[in-house]
Amino acid sequence: MQLPSLAAPHRVTVLACVALLSACGGGASPTKSSVRVSMTGFEANAVVPAGVGSLELLVTSPACGGPVIGWEVVNVSPGAAAPPFDLTLPAGQPACFELSAWSGPNTTGELRYHGVTPGVVLAPDGAVQVTITVLPVDPAPPTVATLPAAGISARTAIAQGSVDAGGNPALAWIEWGPTAAYGNTTPVQQVTASPFTMSAPLTGLQPSTTYHYRAVAAGGGQTVVGADVAFTTAAPEAATTVGVDFGAVSPPAVGAPSALRTTKHGVQIAAGVSPGGSATHAYFELAERGVWGRTSAVQALGAGEAQVALSGAFDGLALGTVYWFRAVAVNAGGVTVGAGIGLATNDGAWEAPGPVSADLQGLPSLAALPDGTLLAGGLLPGGAAVAVGGPAGWSAPEVVIPGANAPQVVATVDGRAVVAAFDVSGSTRSLVAAAGAPGAWSTPQVIDQWDSAGLAPRLLTVAAAGDGAVVLVWQRSDSVGGLKAVRWVEGAGFGAPVELDAEPAGRALVAGGPDGRVVVAWNTASLNYVRVREYVPGAGWGPTIRLAEESDQRRPLSDLSVGASGVAVLVWNHVDSTNTFGTMTVSRGTMWGWTPPQPIGPTGIDTVPNAAVAVAADGAAVVAWPVEGGGCQAAWLAVDGTWAAPEAVPLPSCDRPRLVLHPGGNGMLLSQWVDGGGNDVLGALRLYTGFRYWDREPRTLSQDGDAPAAVVLRDGSIAVAFAGVAWGSPVQAAWFR
Repeated sequence: MQLPSLAAPHRVTVLACVALLSACGGGASPTKSSVRVSMTGFEANAVVPAGVGSLELLVTSPACGGPVIGWEVVNVSPGAAAPPFDLTLPAGQPACFELSAWSGPNTTGELRYHGVTPGVVLAPDGAVQVTITVLPVDPAPPTVATLPAAGISARTAIAQGSVDAGGNPALAWIEWGPTAAYGNTTPVQQVTASPFTMSAPLTGLQPSTTYHYRAVAAGGGQTVVGADVAFTTAAPEAATTVGVDFGAVSPPAVGAPSALRTTKHGVQIAAGVSPGGSATHAYFELAERGVWGRTSAVQALGAGEAQVALSGAFDGLALGTVYWFRAVAVNAGGVTVGAGIGLATNDGAWEAPGPVSADLQGLPSLAALPDGTLLAGGLLPGGAAVAVGGPAGWSAPEVVIPGANAPQVVATVDGRAVVAAFDVSGSTRSLVAAAGAPGAWSTPQVIDQWDSAGLAPRLLTVAAAGDGAVVLVWQRSDSVGGLKAVRWVEGAGFGAPVELDAEPAGRALVAGGPDGRVVVAWNTASLNYVRVREYVPGAGWGPTIRLAEESDQRRPLSDLSVGASGVAVLVWNHVDSTNTFGTMTVSRGTMWGWTPPQPIGPTGIDTVPNAAVAVAADGAAVVAWPVEGGGCQAAWLAVDGTWAAPEAVPLPSCDRPRLVLHPGGNGMLLSQWVDGGGNDVLGALRLYTGFRYWDREPRTLSQDGDAPAAVVLRDGSIAVAFAGVAWGSPVQAAWFR
């Protein structure tokens, strides 16, 4: 039977990987393993969505690129429970599981949904359960180019390709073999730059033989292949002296790299390579967040015996971030991979703040489009306004929602934005929102409207998710109406509002994660309860999760963060009936659920929601909060979910802190305090999550700063917008770059 082509997507969530004998990690003997693949999370209660007629499971190995070692197709009915797959597979090697949902039976028809897991090492004597979330296919595929081969010898060659995913997540690999049918696949790599150059040494080749290869990339639910490239290996090296055995060609010797030059966004490196008397080609590999993939240009180093210098350069890196580099050299004797070395790009520096506009006032909001353009929200006499700009300057603020107060602004991954604000100019109160882009905003739309009855609207918060959607969460007033949410999607607009809780909320937080997941957390008005609801694309809003419900205790929420891995951390101050001051308490949420509340340290404060949390791309996190008598403490969360003991942070105070992190792990803690002169100081402290390290002292941004909003850009730079303490002060902006 003809197997369908692999189509690895770029939006992936692994819900579970549970097995005996360390099936999610260590090795195993090459026997058999019983594997049960479940689709819980495919949609609410694992229900097959409308339009899906069949589910197809492909299991690939080795290196998760092929060949196919397991395959099964089941016909399904929309609305029915998604069935599990039971397979028996070779154990002791990594395997990847791909699930595709097709619009017709027997894999005929349009591919509608897709999901994939990373490699799982199959254990020999236990059942491995792999649960996959599949999401709608994204229509934006990467572009792929197959580059000419380099370093061609009798037994080896270097295949090359280039992938441009437009900044979206994607996977890439090279297919090769003796014909255009290929048959071999290099290890799958994560595309971490655009463009992304990959080089793969091909070994075990036959002399004077023609081989074919092509670059392949998967993203947006589609697989894109580059053009076929053919090359012919060299003839075998002949002995020139009769009766003398020269032996096999030795592989090259490779030294560890060293830095020639580092900049804020680039590294130039060098390493010594000894060709060993055979024509040698070499290049550098870069590892980002522990994954090797991106390569430098391949260089020809000759066939001498003496060591020669290999040099390479990488640009487009994030500032102040540690990357790992290693050299790879190839000749007729084989492939040598040198030792890796960690090198850091140069860190940034704060620039003096300045006004966004002389007339833009109020408590600011700040968002960044994918290209680095900033959107600063504030208040003009005519209503809620947005200014567009960056370090080079700002445009004149544009009123987006007339008559409304200070807006919330959020940007999406595909370059769109949503502005939301309460309109309090008339006899009624309204939540109004507009979407679009700078200079092209939609007509403001009333999302919710009610009679004011003297009650001021409150509690508006917004977040963007990884699928480009935006969620607004609000409440009409302190005592009237429950907590509501509405979701915006490009092309479809704003949906119908959903009531998350019938009880009035005291405080609410919302954060978007990868794959469109959105987490909303809130207190009831009395601050007694802590509750969570999540939105999952295709499944809608899930049930209310009650993390804490004791009515005699107070738990004002402080902060919520969701990282690129999907890990969420919620922070609140737990004050029970016997304590004057509280205990900083956390719950960690993943696709498996939420952990029970866990205390991580005393706060020295009572009911003030005064802490900050940020989750890194790998699931690590950091929480900072004030302590009794002044000062600041922090606790670090490891990737495995364990919390370290609290430690002192070199800040005078953690009043209304803000934490932002770059995917590379570096970030900034913003805080306010009153200095000896009575000034309301806004300061910033650099942190490095990979080393759990803080700078020795903070940088003062302003002696008249309040309510900071901050974003981290793709290049690692950080933008901050803040208000002045005095009412009517213009919104200020500062950059760390």
